Amino acid sequence: MTYTNCKETESVLLGLVSEQLTAQTQFDVETLKLVTDDSYMEVSPAGEVDSRDKMLGFYAPEHKRPGPQVSLEEPQVRVYGYTAVVIGKLAYSMALPDGQEKQFSMRGTWVISKIEGSWKIVSAQFTAIR
Repeated sequence: MTYTNCKETESVLLGLVSEQLTAQTQFDVETLKLVTDDSYMEVSPAGEVDSRDKMLGFYAPEHKRPGPQVSLEEPQVRVYGYTAVVIGKLAYSMALPDGQEKQFSMRGTWVISKIEGSWKIVSAQFTAIR
């Protein structure tokens, strides 16, 4: 299978990643269920491998707390048939209780597959940037 470059598909894939990131910051479990496949696996920033159920449990509404704002920067998309890889920089900013603003970044990698006609995130890995 060869790499293809299709702006329309890239837009859909980046939209899916953005939906996941927004749902994470808002602890929106229903959206996380929609954008991820049942087989979803994630490598957390701590290096833990989490199943979809564990990820959904982390973002359960009862665990909601104030968190940072996030934006996806430097996205790179590669599509290989019904599978795609997205790599991007996650730029976080949050207000601290003392009024200061803290900023930090992570690199994210997503594997996305077209399953039964719909693109779903099947895997993600998040790595802190020093």
